[in-house]
Amino acid sequence: LLTFLGVGFYGLQLNLTDPARPLVHMLTVLLAIRQVTEPTGRHLLQTFILSLILLSGSSLLSLSLWFLPALIAQVILISLGLVLLSFHQRAPKLVLSTGDTRRVWTTALWLPSGALVLMVFFFFLLPRTQYPLWSRFNPPDRAQTGYSDRVEAGRDSAVIERAEVVLRAEMSQVGPADLYWRGTVLDQFDGRVWTRSRTLEGQDRVSGGVPFSVILYQRPGEAPVLFTLDRPLSTNDRLIGQYPGRVFAPQPRARNKRLAITMESRLGGRLLPSDSLQTGYLVVPPSVPEEIRNLARQIGTEGPPAQRISRLEAYFRQGNYRYVTEQLPSGEQPLRQFLLEQKAGHCEYFASSFALLLRLQGIPSRLVGGFYGGEYNALGGYYLVRESMAHVWVEALLPREGWVRIDPSTFAINAGDTIIDPRTNPLPLSTRLIDTVNYLWNRSVITYDLDRQIRSARQLRDWGRTYGQWLRRTGGTIAIVVGLFVLWRLRPQRWRTHREPLGRLYRQALHRAGLQEETLVPGLSLNELGQTWKGAGLKEFLSLYQRVLYREEPLTPAVLKELQQRLKRIKKLPTPMEGVGLGKGGRVT
Repeated sequence: LLTFLGVGFYGLQLNLTDPARPLVHMLTVLLAIRQVTEPTGRHLLQTFILSLILLSGSSLLSLSLWFLPALIAQVILISLGLVLLSFHQRAPKLVLSTGDTRRVWTTALWLPSGALVLMVFFFFLLPRTQYPLWSRFNPPDRAQTGYSDRVEAGRDSAVIERAEVVLRAEMSQVGPADLYWRGTVLDQFDGRVWTRSRTLEGQDRVSGGVPFSVILYQRPGEAPVLFTLDRPLSTNDRLIGQYPGRVFAPQPRARNKRLAITMESRLGGRLLPSDSLQTGYLVVPPSVPEEIRNLARQIGTEGPPAQRISRLEAYFRQGNYRYVTEQLPSGEQPLRQFLLEQKAGHCEYFASSFALLLRLQGIPSRLVGGFYGGEYNALGGYYLVRESMAHVWVEALLPREGWVRIDPSTFAINAGDTIIDPRTNPLPLSTRLIDTVNYLWNRSVITYDLDRQIRSARQLRDWGRTYGQWLRRTGGTIAIVVGLFVLWRLRPQRWRTHREPLGRLYRQALHRAGLQEETLVPGLSLNELGQTWKGAGLKEFLSLYQRVLYREEPLTPAVLKELQQRLKRIKKLPTPMEGVGLGKGGRVT
């Protein structure tokens, strides 16, 4: 009854969007119910099978580092359980001693040891596909906050920040002003919401700057873009496409795959507009309140663009604006409330207001959504970017400088305490140690794909070529040294090979004398056997055999030859001697 109720409850939750979670819950119910039944051999086998399937199913929900020790523990414990279950099936009341238990466990461990070695071997050897086979059964968790492909100030009254890791970037440490992770460009504004225009064309060019290489390990999820260190230049990965505004995104089929992307950027580079620059960067919707238009005129719409931008920056710095994530401006006109009344908000308010004022002053502008900041882990050599670091900033177009990045949120009077310091401080040592292990897990296991497999094969080939040439040059010397070492190690082995025929010679001697080893009285010494079995040559053979067996005399080729000669002189007696006869039981007395 419990089985039907549990399976039926989660069976009703099955859907095409997330089929894995209800199925895993069903297996959990079955495994739990199996534990309250009688622990027969059949039930224990079912427990083993269910636990293995459940562990495999859990990988559809999480690929954390804890999967590996759980897998190793299950392989070892189930192997031991199967061996002990075999003993229990043959002898249910068997009680093993401590020594016997140790021997059983040692023998049983050979099976999981070989299985784990094969697992590692096949992990690196088996070919991989370019796209995840189980992506449809492993949908990403929905983020409560963080990156969005639209900016709408006043949507929520508060922001719930999450500390989940979105991105790890393997790179050298840079200054806080360079930790902008570019996601998407938003150029269209309807008076409340910023979105990306579908008609956006042309590709901005990156000029100058310092070349910088970054390896990105981004968490798969709903974000349709790749977060790159500003200014992104190019990538050679075939799964990544490039779009106007220096936006990079994984192909739809690879969006849920954990990728390791090598991206080339230019720190401090200029982002020059394309030749087909659109006029949409100056569009101001008619719904913008008149108070905001008057504010733009008060700040000043005259003079060169750089001068107008400087006056606008000074207004924000001197306007006592604060960066907050609670009690945010709302209502029908949240930007007007932010600029003229409350003067408190997060990055969406600062960026939206600043870009709108730029357009009112006749300066082309757009928003860029992504992340700002990063906690550097010196142990692993990478930056860690969290969901709480989601950010929006502004790009303004100047005649000779191109698109200039401006972050209005840094003009807040509390920017150092709320934006810069919390997002750029180094991690504590304990956090660095734990996260470094997770990073190595993701780098070495989770993101091990076909490209890395091919690169590893090429590195192995290059290594073979390099050391192959060295081996050919030094092969003669190495062969001589190895040969001498083997001869030296095998020197006592020659005697052991001569010692091996001793048992065979002993059995042949008994056979020639008309005896069998199995018929001898237990505890009868070789000396007693030789003294009592007289006149047949066995005494002479056993006397030499005994000295060699107990190493009183070395087993040289000459001694071995003498034993063979004495063996030939042994003759079978017609009848057993008095006092040494086999008797009724067929045993020597």
